[in-house]
This record gives sequence, C-alpha cells and structure tokens, in this order.
Amino acid sequence: MSGVRGDFRALSELITKLGRASTEVRDGCAAAFAEEIRTRVTDDFSAARAPDGSSWRPLSPRTIARRRKGSTRPLLDTGRLRNSIHVTHDASGVYVQTSVVYAATHNFGRDAIPARPFIPSDPLPESWQRALEETAEDLMEHVLK
Repeated sequence: MSGVRGDFRALSELITKLGRASTEVRDGCAAAFAEEIRTRVTDDFSAARAPDGSSWRPLSPRTIARRRKGSTRPLLDTGRLRNSIHVTHDASGVYVQTSVVYAATHNFGRDAIPARPFIPSDPLPESWQRALEETAEDLMEHVLK
C-alpha cells in the first residue's frame, strides 16, 4: 500500500480558508456588484443615457413647457424617479427596484412616451459586463492575498 505522508496542517488551513473565502467572495461580489450597478444607474440618469450608452431621446417642446422647473433633461423634472431607484443584494443576486408606478412606462416606453431605459435588460450591456468582471477580479485579488 502506498501513500503520502507529511504535515498537512497547512493544506487543511488553506482548505478552511477557501471555504470561508467562497462565502466572503459571494457576499462581497454581491455587495460590490450592487454598488457598481447603483453608480451606473445614477451616472446614466445624470448623463441622460441608456445602460447601453445611447442617449435618451430629448423631450418635446410641449413637455418642456409643462415641466415644473422648465428643465430640458429627460426624467429629471422632480428627481422622484431617479431617487426611487434602490439596488439591493442577497446571496442569490442583485436587484434593481423602484416603487414609482410610472417607472416601467419610461424605461420601456408606451404610446406617445418614448423608451428611456435606465434599468438594463437581459443580456447586460457589454460595458456593464466588463465593469462587473473587473469588480469580481479586484475582489478575488483582495480575498486571495
């Protein structure tokens, strides 16, 4: 019978560390992804652009005339929609939510209201995928140090 002999405490400690790291990585990734997504949604509102980088359609002159503050920036008359966006996470994933009832109308468009997407659809835009991959890589480097 053959076998391997030696002091396996270091290997055992590494296995234990990797077990903890998998939970830390999963939880850390979810939190980091949520923050990255929150930042991207907020930045896109400020820049009046969709998650894919395309510009939102400008407001019509009639809409501008009706606005409370006379702003020409789409979806930012009162800021209610932008401020309602909440990004949360748990062990299963990251969730972008809003309780504003007209959010879907603006995100997808309806009748005379053009779509001005602020929440990405599936699949995620390539720039978002790259950013999330970089976030995961940075986290892995941190965990494995």
